Amino acid sequence: MDSTYESAFNEPVIFSTSLDDTISSETLTMLKLNRVNGIKVKYRSGQYASYFEYEADHHFLIRTIGSLPFPMSAVQSDTTCHPLPIRYLETVRNTLSETEISGSAFWSVNPEEYTAYECLKAPFKHTILLSRSTKKVLHRIEFVG
Repeated sequence: MDSTYESAFNEPVIFSTSLDDTISSETLTMLKLNRVNGIKVKYRSGQYASYFEYEADHHFLIRTIGSLPFPMSAVQSDTTCHPLPIRYLETVRNTLSETEISGSAFWSVNPEEYTAYECLKAPFKHTILLSRSTKKVLHRIEFVG
């Protein structure tokens, strides 16, 4: 198999999605988020990540995501969101396709202007970027199985 074919085979497909496909309507109501739409980047392997941009109270959002339920069968899940060195995201970015990177503002932020958090809520991992100057939130939800 030549590398051109492999590259084309591994390119993801981008779909429209909604935050309520992943987070309960009760939680979204608590966060005062209505009809937040974004994109889902899905690979042939079944792996996918969804990206959303919205405004929310940062402290309340971090506490709420940290308190989301997770299955008792989960081998690992967080009970709080943890600060994440924003430079770590470069490591993650290097593993993604150009299609995924260019599909969302998440990957083009100025690291000086955002604070990053991560929270594993099996089967999802939430990576959240919070603007230091506004209520803007960039939210990546990755299916980790």
